[in-house]
Amino acid sequence: DATRPRRTLTLRSALAVWAAALLIALPLAAAAPGPAATEEGSVEREPYVSSAVVAAAEPIPTAPGVLRVGFPASGWSQVAGGRQPVELSRAGAVIPDGSPASAVYSGYMGRVAAYATLCDWSAHRESSTSINANDDEWRVKISQDDCQLEMKLDGEFTVNEEETEIVSLESGGRIRKLRLDGGRGGSIERRWWVDGDERDFDDDARAWLADMVLVIYRRAGYQATERAERILASGGTGALRQEISQITSDWTAGRYYSVLLAKGDLSSEELAAALRQLGDEIESDHQRGRLLMMVAENRTLDETVMAAYVDATRTIESDHQKGQVLTAVLNSGELNDGIVTAVLQSASDIESDHQLGGVLTSVADRYPVQGSLAEAYLAAAAKIDSDHQLRGVLSELVKTGDLDAAGVNAVLGVALHIDSDHQMAGLLTEVSRTYGVNDATESAFFRAVDRIDSDFQRRGVLSAVVSGGTASASTLGAVLGSSLDIDSDHERASLLIEIANEYTISGDLEVDYMRAADGIDSTHERNRVLAALHPRSSGSRRY
Repeated sequence: DATRPRRTLTLRSALAVWAAALLIALPLAAAAPGPAATEEGSVEREPYVSSAVVAAAEPIPTAPGVLRVGFPASGWSQVAGGRQPVELSRAGAVIPDGSPASAVYSGYMGRVAAYATLCDWSAHRESSTSINANDDEWRVKISQDDCQLEMKLDGEFTVNEEETEIVSLESGGRIRKLRLDGGRGGSIERRWWVDGDERDFDDDARAWLADMVLVIYRRAGYQATERAERILASGGTGALRQEISQITSDWTAGRYYSVLLAKGDLSSEELAAALRQLGDEIESDHQRGRLLMMVAENRTLDETVMAAYVDATRTIESDHQKGQVLTAVLNSGELNDGIVTAVLQSASDIESDHQLGGVLTSVADRYPVQGSLAEAYLAAAAKIDSDHQLRGVLSELVKTGDLDAAGVNAVLGVALHIDSDHQMAGLLTEVSRTYGVNDATESAFFRAVDRIDSDFQRRGVLSAVVSGGTASASTLGAVLGSSLDIDSDHERASLLIEIANEYTISGDLEVDYMRAADGIDSTHERNRVLAALHPRSSGSRRY
């Protein structure tokens, strides 16, 4: 705050402030207060502690990137607000021996030790990052818990092999609040501020800078592609995968994965391991979907890789992304029934009828859906709510002509979820024309017919069953029984006349026929039906 007075306190004033601070701080430390709820029910975060408490912290070792922060036991609750220390995951970091309150932290800034407990920029915690890049100018803002980090980078820089120090900066380049001014030949003038006060560029500054270099690379994604290529060239795919595991930003990790998948000479086992790691560590549906699509479109996937690929799709929440990556793998080559079944099981979690229908259609177009594969297909289809989409995926299965009686019955069982008379009639007509209706499928077929309320739609389905004169006596009896639910005199009469013209009606069938005719109220329509059953002939003419 530039408006605050910063003149030096007199001895008398200082003593008064210290006395007041002790009266307040000691009771608070003993009470160890927790977060306070506001009126709206949210939780207020603990404020940063005063420099009086921080002054009691133990000295900081000078090893770059490894920081030991010790707190006196009585001041722990006040300093960290009851938080537990988070261990730094960076390779090679070791928690030094000391009091139980000792830990290794990333994100140390100056000597404000409490800041380290709150600002662990390497931790895998919820945060937000905004990046504005324009040529060589980068503006990065990262917010995490109570912490906010702003970085302004003007000009490209290079670091040492250990990535703990910036060793060159192009002329005119700068980084603040550690300020690095690039001179001629890449030389650097270093200036360092803590809480607005300029200090010597000492070991604390170097340790802080070592952390910030990694933040720039891992969180902001600076030179991500170039750095990933350097790691791949020097350490191979294992080193690059290990580095990716340290990156908390999905966007940044995605760029490193792109290098790994495109330029890493991965065996099937290595690619499968990379896909499992991707599935475990990348949370962004967009990034995961993009990378999986990249694999499906550019690699020949064997069974080992396929299994890892499908596993990586299971936790994708976006219906669009999951539908795309599953369709891509279905189109990538000939898959065995086990992999296709796994694809269908993963697709079952898709809530969008359109996306799920697209995956199922891709399966039916490319693979013979039979046996256990048909079971998985229909289990996924049963989750579709849209009558139009459900009829579509069932029709795709029916049109293959590869179903046995059990498969036809399974399709008809799922079809009972269809409420639309139009869609149900269309599907049943396709079933009848492709497979016919026989003793093995008759019961399931007419159970589905009974769901049709429309006289016009029901008459159309029953006409398809009797068309061609090939229906068995049992099936004809079922058709005549179903016709009793047709209320329209015209529609019932038209069906009965069609039956009489195609089949010889006698015995029990004639009894069923006459029962259906007697239910027709219109004298005209009933006479047409009776005339069709017992026609009078004059020459070749039927009356």
